[in-house]
Amino acid sequence: MNRAEPLLTRRYRLALGLFIVGLILSGVTAFPLLAELRLLASWLGITNAADYQNLTGLQHWIAYVFFGLEQTYTNVH
Repeated sequence: MNRAEPLLTRRYRLALGLFIVGLILSGVTAFPLLAELRLLASWLGITNAADYQNLTGLQHWIAYVFFGLEQTYTNVH
């Protein structure tokens, strides 16, 4: 057995482990976007997404995207 084999095996296992963690994280974040934004908006104190013009910074952006998604879901469903 070559002395480099255990090092290569560890590197392979590390790379495979990171890939698996990446797959798990991408699956965990595959929840419906509207529900996620609704939760985030409530955490940020956004009560009416249609009133995004009166907000600033991150609240403005989240409310703007949330309002657009609400409109899209209303028109599609």
